[in-house]
Order: sequence, then C-alpha cells, then structure tokens
Amino acid sequence: MSKKRNTNNSKRLLPKTIRLPSSDAGEQRIAVSSSKTGRPLFSFRYICNKDFCVKKCRIEQFKSYSDTLRMLSDLEWGVIDGLPSKARGYETIPVKSLKASAKVPEPFSKAEAVLVFRFGGGGGVGSRTGGRIAGIKDGDRFYILFIDSKFDLYDHGS
Repeated sequence: MSKKRNTNNSKRLLPKTIRLPSSDAGEQRIAVSSSKTGRPLFSFRYICNKDFCVKKCRIEQFKSYSDTLRMLSDLEWGVIDGLPSKARGYETIPVKSLKASAKVPEPFSKAEAVLVFRFGGGGGVGSRTGGRIAGIKDGDRFYILFIDSKFDLYDHGS
C-alpha cells in the first residue's frame, strides 16, 4: 500500500505572518514602502465599489487586466518604480481627484493618493482592451481598490 505524497507546496510560499490593516483599530498606518527588492503581492480584499470592479470589464479588458497583473508580478518594485506610466509603471492620482462615488475603503481613508496602473494595448480612453487599476501600496502588497474599465474613475485629461 503506497502513501500519497503531499505535493502542495503552497505552505512554503506563504509568509509566516501577514499584516493587514484592521478595520476595528484606531488610526491606520498606510504608507508607501521604501522596499525596492520585493515583488508585488496583489490583494483584492478591499474592492468594494460595484461601479469599479472587474465585473464591469469586457472580456478583452479582463484578459488585458489579467496579463498586466501577471507581468507586474514578475517585476520587483524597484523596477516598477522606475518605469514610465505608459510602460507598466504607475502614476499617482490624489484621492480628492477621484469620482465622488469612488469611496476609498475605511482602512485607507487617510491616504492622500492612489497608484494607478494602465492595462490594455494602447490603454487610451475608449480602448476596447484598456483600463486602469487603482490602489494603495503598503510594503510589497498592492491593495487593488478600483478597476476603471470605463475611464470614469477620475478625469483622464480628455
């Protein structure tokens, strides 16, 4: 009788502790890390606005969105920080520039800006595959807060 060998290696890949913002705590500390060596870890925990979620994406946009996350996860933050926003880098948008219906979740209420990544070929306003991913970086973790598939999260300078 042979024993089945456990081939699940996921336990070795996970960190021993995960620090997440606590919604029941008082003041939160959300800051951009100076870490340049880690790779992005994407969290979808705080996507809560039905107007800016992945369900609003067309299939072409969803494919581009997924490809962008895959490509970003292969890079280190130090590399991403140095890329232009049109080439897998990001731009910083003040929270006060976001559409009124785009409420930043409570753990990030003190954040002054969000990081925005482009996705899709060309990625311009009106693109069938383009859109934006907006969120907050804390250490190596990037909390995805909004998926802007209709380019109406903020003024894109039309």
